[in-house]
Amino acid sequence: MAGSGGAKNAPMSAAPTFAAPTTPAHCTQQSAPRLMPMPSAPVQRDVPRGTAQARRLVLLATIAVIGLNLRPFMTAVGPLSGQIHAATGLDLARMSLLTLVPMLLMGVVAFAGPALQGRFGAKPLVIAALAALLAGSGARLFVESGNQLIATAAVLGLGAAIIQAVFPGMIKGLFPHQTGMVMGLYSGMLMGGGALGAQLAPASRPEAAIGISGWAGSWSCR
Repeated sequence: MAGSGGAKNAPMSAAPTFAAPTTPAHCTQQSAPRLMPMPSAPVQRDVPRGTAQARRLVLLATIAVIGLNLRPFMTAVGPLSGQIHAATGLDLARMSLLTLVPMLLMGVVAFAGPALQGRFGAKPLVIAALAALLAGSGARLFVESGNQLIATAAVLGLGAAIIQAVFPGMIKGLFPHQTGMVMGLYSGMLMGGGALGAQLAPASRPEAAIGISGWAGSWSCR
């Protein structure tokens, strides 16, 4: 009994405790996200105000001169139809091709303009078109027949058609904030050049009225 009583009064052994597992310090720190290096932006150099203004004026003058020379080679035909008939023998039906062919080319190239611009670029097209205008107008100083004259009309018409197809897009890119104003300048020069060509053609070379060279240079309103 004593033994049993002693057993009853014996203190109970404490339950074993377990320490919570510890996480290494290097694992508790969240690694910062790795940032990819950003490409360095190109350094933009400030253009002097005077230089930018001069460049703008040169561009506007170029647009005006080009627009001024896209119509006189057609509008000069009417006032000089008598001299053209006397020099080449073209009747009125064939003489109408001098304006009809360029107008047809302008309509066709207007549809093909975006594709041409995407393939060759606007600047090369404009340079090639200006070269065509120069070659066509210069050739008129040496033509001797009506068919040759009509051929020069096709060359001139093609040059004017290409410029008219791509020039508005170029103006929008060069003057994004003044597109309306610059397009107004271009359109005004386009119509003004046609009027000047018709007005000045008869008086440009009166001493050579019987020859083709008397009116060939009138497209540039000289």
